[in-house]
Amino acid sequence: MGRRCTAVVDSGCPQIAVPKGMAAELAGQLGFTGTKLQCQHPKLALPNIGFRLGGKSFEVSPVDYVEVSEMDPESCQLRFSELPSDAAGARTFILGHPFLQRHYSVYDQDSLRVGLAPIAEPGSSDMGPAAAAMARMLAGVSDNN
Repeated sequence: MGRRCTAVVDSGCPQIAVPKGMAAELAGQLGFTGTKLQCQHPKLALPNIGFRLGGKSFEVSPVDYVEVSEMDPESCQLRFSELPSDAAGARTFILGHPFLQRHYSVYDQDSLRVGLAPIAEPGSSDMGPAAAAMARMLAGVSDNN
């Protein structure tokens, strides 16, 4: 979204909390509509989200930010919530479980700082758009499902 913001890392937050009014905008930019494809194959259907913190980029996979219903695997929602209006206009984000399950975090209370590093996924490789389209085709899944 491009503008400077404040990020808070919170191991007790089950979602990524965004400034008021931004959840729908973010869903639109991601192209999230809750289709069967997005729910059953989020990594193939949706992009990673990047957060720039301290000059470094940290990504969250759609596998982490899409919550699939246990009752109906064809139903899903984004793991985002909106924070109440911030009078100071700080544009604060709270990076909860979807972020932390892909990043190591070390808390330095004396210096009031947090160290972050991505967790490597053994044997994984990120698919580009062509490989993702091929995987969808081979799986017999279309974007219209």
